[in-house]
Amino acid sequence: MKRLLMSLGLMLVAAPLTAGPLQLSVGTGAWQGAVAAPGYAPCVDYDNAPGTAVDSVRWAGGVLTSDLTPEQLAFDGGSFTVGGDACMRPLEEGGFDLLYTSGYNFDAFDGTLTFSEGSTPFVLGEFDHLNYPISEAVGSVTYDLTLNHNGSGTPINLQLDFLHEETDNNCTGAGCSDDNVQVALPSLASFIDVGNDRYLFEVLGFSTAAGGPFQNNFTSPEFGTTSTLLWAQVTQQPIPEPTTMVLFGTGLVGAGIAARRRRRKDAAASV
Repeated sequence: MKRLLMSLGLMLVAAPLTAGPLQLSVGTGAWQGAVAAPGYAPCVDYDNAPGTAVDSVRWAGGVLTSDLTPEQLAFDGGSFTVGGDACMRPLEEGGFDLLYTSGYNFDAFDGTLTFSEGSTPFVLGEFDHLNYPISEAVGSVTYDLTLNHNGSGTPINLQLDFLHEETDNNCTGAGCSDDNVQVALPSLASFIDVGNDRYLFEVLGFSTAAGGPFQNNFTSPEFGTTSTLLWAQVTQQPIPEPTTMVLFGTGLVGAGIAARRRRRKDAAASV
């Protein structure tokens, strides 16, 4: 019995735990929840793609329809149509006429990212704001992004709330028709355990470079597009060896030694 206790105790102390690395991949991404700006009643066109393809949202006047001619579908680039439908103006003689649309794109990272030691900034995705002359506008819209990982716990869910300020397209003066975008970033700090390694996931903000400066507001000129990158960071934070296991193992060893001493004492007393 004492040999079994001592062997078990040593095994508990010495048995190593598995470690990382951490792996992240995109689960889902989607625009949703557009709210009209005060005084506006926009047509909103969501084109959320599966996997890591570009997710888009467009808005303008008119109505949302998929009744597009081949020539109308050929207008690509996002200023008129995206996907197989568009916000279009009904014509008195029938059919529809293309309208300029404004909107956003988000293109999440592809594949699987692997993180091991140290602190690593990385690009969650690219954001585009397309600004064109429109008659109706949204005041806000939300982008939801889910990240899968190989650690314990549920996937990481990010909610980005975009506030949009549509400006007067007929104003005079330099930059007066520039549209403004402000993003409410999630104050998210998620810990993910992979074996005995712990990783801290944080959203840093928008920037064209890894080191920042990071920001959450943008201005786009009329007939212009603003593009930037959304950055996050993963930092390894190793978990120390579980002290409870070490103490439990030490206690078993001590119990074995004490039992051995008692047996010796009892044997000496019976002589």
